[in-house]
Amino acid sequence: MKKNILLLFITLVVGLLAYTIYNKKGDGKDSLAQMPDRVFGVKDISTIGKISIQQPEYPVINFVSQGQGWIMNNKKSTNEFVINDFLGLISRVDIDYIPTSKMTKTILGLMPENGINIKIWDKNGELIRDFMVGSEIGNNGGTPFLVKGEKQPYVMRVPGFEGSLRTRILNKMNEWESKDVYNIDPNTIESVEVSYDRDPEASFIVSKTDNNYSIAKPDNPTKTVSPNQKTAEAYLAFFKYIVAEYNDSENPNRQRIKEGQRFAKITVITNDGKKNKIDYFSYADIDTKIETKSPHQIHPDNKFFAETSDNEMLLVQQRVIWQIFRTYDYFK
Repeated sequence: MKKNILLLFITLVVGLLAYTIYNKKGDGKDSLAQMPDRVFGVKDISTIGKISIQQPEYPVINFVSQGQGWIMNNKKSTNEFVINDFLGLISRVDIDYIPTSKMTKTILGLMPENGINIKIWDKNGELIRDFMVGSEIGNNGGTPFLVKGEKQPYVMRVPGFEGSLRTRILNKMNEWESKDVYNIDPNTIESVEVSYDRDPEASFIVSKTDNNYSIAKPDNPTKTVSPNQKTAEAYLAFFKYIVAEYNDSENPNRQRIKEGQRFAKITVITNDGKKNKIDYFSYADIDTKIETKSPHQIHPDNKFFAETSDNEMLLVQQRVIWQIFRTYDYFK
């Protein structure tokens, strides 16, 4: 009888221990020393404070959680779609299968050369994940993950997703960076000044005071007239969200582009006193030597290099940004 009670007690202790270990996996709070060799994801991404990604032969990229977004190590904002796609992967990634011994040998042999090292810290600064992501096995047969320092890789999956997990991580610096040209609440805009270097007569300033709009010429800003109020209101709404085709900040010809003839300068001032200034350079001027002199002459297939006040250079399509290249007469 006593022997049966002892066995029951041991069984309960072992079961309780197994339950504790099982529930600890993936909660984002286990320290690196306690981390098992098969835990990669973090289900609750709100607990993450910092992430680093080290790609082969590429500088490490750090991401720090800040408010509602993420800031990169170069103090630039991240592309919300790209970072959210990555975070979605991290929160849902799970083991698909354990590779065979032969596959494991191949994975371990290639990992030092092509592995992507991902490290994740919680908001207390504790390292909670440190693992490698290898290349796909065979014809997209799965993406192997390996906890740093361990010998057993696992082929991972994201439920409901078909395709390479590695390609959702393998991004260049400018692909991680934000492509927002404008992301401004129109209700906070105090004024917008649009100056065309080659067509000053088309330039204008739209101002808002107590829900009343006025328009003026930049060379005589105190002489204001009342425009069509609905037209002015709709114009400011265009600045709510405009996104670029590409973050081209690493363009080797960037200095030459800036030294060329500017097409326009747009300055947005918000009611907190902040200024958002962007210089626009016509792609046609540089690529075809055809001068874009007036907003009336912009070809719909043209593009613009946009040099921002945050020292970004974005490539913007005319088909996307045409709404803000208006003229003084447009508001009458």
